[in-house]
Amino acid sequence: MLFKVIIILFLIAMLVSLFSGLFFLAKDGNKSRRTLHALTARISIWVVLFVILAVGVYTGAISPSLSVKPDWAKQQQQEQTSSKQPSQQQID
Repeated sequence: MLFKVIIILFLIAMLVSLFSGLFFLAKDGNKSRRTLHALTARISIWVVLFVILAVGVYTGAISPSLSVKPDWAKQQQQEQTSSKQPSQQQID
């Protein structure tokens, strides 16, 4: 649960950095380096978020879920369910 909260906080920080960069770009134009600093902050946040995700998956705190299963996973699931059910020949 802690990893998920940290990930959400980092995503919010990325959005804040994105919109602050947009604001600085619109307000200052090319006169200021604030847009560059906002971009640097967003890239840094992304790198830290990527490391947190990698550590979370490696330690098992976060497990990836397959909402769309590949064909080989569907075949494995069908084989497992068919092996659990007794066949008609064994019943007779």
